[in-house]
Amino acid sequence: MLLYLNSKLDIAIGMVIEIPQLVTLFQEEITAKEDLIIQNTPESNTYKVIIDEPIHDPLVHEQNKHTYRPYDNGLYPDFKKDAVEYEEFIKNISNIHDSKETFCLIDVLDQIELMGFSGVWCMERYNRILITIKPINALVIQEC
Repeated sequence: MLLYLNSKLDIAIGMVIEIPQLVTLFQEEITAKEDLIIQNTPESNTYKVIIDEPIHDPLVHEQNKHTYRPYDNGLYPDFKKDAVEYEEFIKNISNIHDSKETFCLIDVLDQIELMGFSGVWCMERYNRILITIKPINALVIQEC
């Protein structure tokens, strides 16, 4: 899978690197470049990388049915409240503006990792991004 990585480090083309847990990767180059501006990190570079890992897609309903489990009280994790009903949880993870907020919750990430996924697709400012759940290897193929 082709993705974009922002890094303050200079990375050699052709190198296989380990991307740590909780790093954001971008589906589109323009989104990665915009993130450098938003984060005010002009000294960083954007790289094209290829990964081969299982990634959870919350827009695939069948994956959701098997991935997420409620707390003992029957409610699901939420970033604004302690917990919410299933319908609101699904609304949060499919929100095209800020589903990243939900996927930054440790309880949610743990459930996704238990299903064998290495990352999760989510949305931030209407852009599709990937958050790594565990360290993954990536082949650096180009500096952008």
